[in-house]
Amino acid sequence: MEILLQHGWGFDNTVWQQWHFPFAHKHLVLNRGYFGHVHDETFTPTASHRVIITHSFGLHLLKLSEMPSIDLLVIIAGFRAFSQGNEKASGRIQQMIDDLSVDPQKVLQHFYQRCGCPDVLTLQSVNHSLLIHDLHTLKDHVLDVATIHNCCQRVLILHGKQDLVVSREKALELHTLIPNSFLHIYDDAGHALLLSHAEACMKAVTNAIEEEVFRPVKNTIKKNFSAHATQYTQHATMHRQAATTLCDFIGNTVPQSILEIGCGTGLVTDSLIRKFPQSTIDVTDISPTMVEECRKQMNSSQGTLPKVNFSIRDGEQCKNSPHYDLIISGLTFQWFLHLSQSLQDLIGLLRPGGSLIFSILLNTSFPEWQQACATLKIPYTGNSLPSLNSMQNLLTSIGKPYTLKASTIHQSYPSSLHFFRHMKKTGTSTPLKTIQLTTKDFCRLLAHLEQQHINSEGLFSTSFDVLCVKVKEFDKRAQESHDM
Repeated sequence: MEILLQHGWGFDNTVWQQWHFPFAHKHLVLNRGYFGHVHDETFTPTASHRVIITHSFGLHLLKLSEMPSIDLLVIIAGFRAFSQGNEKASGRIQQMIDDLSVDPQKVLQHFYQRCGCPDVLTLQSVNHSLLIHDLHTLKDHVLDVATIHNCCQRVLILHGKQDLVVSREKALELHTLIPNSFLHIYDDAGHALLLSHAEACMKAVTNAIEEEVFRPVKNTIKKNFSAHATQYTQHATMHRQAATTLCDFIGNTVPQSILEIGCGTGLVTDSLIRKFPQSTIDVTDISPTMVEECRKQMNSSQGTLPKVNFSIRDGEQCKNSPHYDLIISGLTFQWFLHLSQSLQDLIGLLRPGGSLIFSILLNTSFPEWQQACATLKIPYTGNSLPSLNSMQNLLTSIGKPYTLKASTIHQSYPSSLHFFRHMKKTGTSTPLKTIQLTTKDFCRLLAHLEQQHINSEGLFSTSFDVLCVKVKEFDKRAQESHDM
C-alpha cells in the first residue's frame, strides 16, 4: 500500500509530521513549494493499494483523472468550490491577493489564526507569487465530483464544526454529491484539524482502510484459496519443494508446542507431525475449506491425531493466542497486510528460546514475467513482494537474532498459459492489486513469453525466489543461569 499526502494552500509538507501509517509500504508526502523546495511524485506502478489524503485546497491540486484507481480518498476540510456564487468569499480572496503583494507574512499569520494554528510555520522564504497564483485558482476552480466518484472506490470526508475557513456546509455538499462517501464531523475542530486532531483523524483513516481496503482483500484471499482447496495439493509442486526446505530449517530442537499458520492442505503439517509425534500442534488457516482439506489429508495419511488441533484463524489476528516453542508458516506471510506488526505479534507469542520460522516469496520471483511486461510496456499484475534487502532491514529493526536462507526454485510448464493456470489453481494468483490486463494485452504477454522463454525441451521455465527466516526469542532463563 502507498499513501499520498497533499497539503493545502499556505502550508507545506511539515503539517504531516505526526501522520504515519506503519502498514503502508510508502508515504508520498508532496510539497507545493510555497516556502522552499517543490516535491512532487506519484504512485509506483506496482502499488497494490493506493490511498490519497488531502487537506483543503490540496484536493484541487491533484489530477485524479490521470491517476490509477484509488482505493480510498480522504478529504480533510475540503470543498467542491470555495467562492462560486459567494461574493463575500470572492472578495476575501481578492483582498488576500492584494495584501500578499505588500506583506505576505501578515496575510499568512492572519490565515493561520483563522485556521486555529497561529504557530504552525516559521516563515523564512515565501514564494508569494505561487501563493497568489493558487489563490486565483482557488477563486474560480470547481471540483469535478464525477471524476472522484469514478476513480475513487471510497471517499472519507473529515471536517471541523468550528472551521472558520471552509464551512461545514461545504463538507455536507461533498458528502451529498459523492455517493460513495462517508462523513465525520469533529465538534471541537477548526480548519487545521489535521494538526490539532491528528490522532483522531489518523484513527478514522486507519479504520476506513481496514474496512474498505483490508477486509475485502482478506475476504478475497479466503474465497480464492477455499475455491481451489481440493486441487491445491495436485498443482502445488513449487510449494512442496518450499515446504521441504522450510522444515529442514527447523533444526534438531524438539518443540513441545507448535503453531502452524496458513496450513493449506498440509504440505508443512505432514512434515511436522512426522518429525514431532509427541508435540502438540495447532494447525490453522484463514480458509475454512483449506483447514478441512488439511484435516482430511492428515487423517488419511497418518490416522488419528490426538495432539493435533485444526482451527480457522487469521495469522494476523493471533495476538491473544497461547505461547509456543515453535511458530511456523510456509509461503503465507506474503499475504499479510501488516507484515511488520504481525511479525512482532507472533514473536511475542514465543516461549523463551522459541523460534518463529517462515518462508516468503521475494520480489525477484517470476523474472520472465516481469521482464516481458517491461518490454511490452504493460502493467505487471503480479502481487507486490518484499525484497531481500527490505526483509533484512525489517528483521534488524525488530531486534531479535535471525537467520536467513534464500533459494531459487525452478519450474517448467507446457506453456506460459499453463503457468498462469497453475498460479490460479493454487490460489497464488489471487490479485491484491486493482490493475488488470485487457484480453489483448494478456495475449501479447503470452505470445512474448512463448517467443522468448521456451527452453530446449519446449517448456516455459520460470523461477520462484524463496526466503526462509528463523527468528529466535531470547532465553532469559538460560542467560540468567549463565550469568550466575
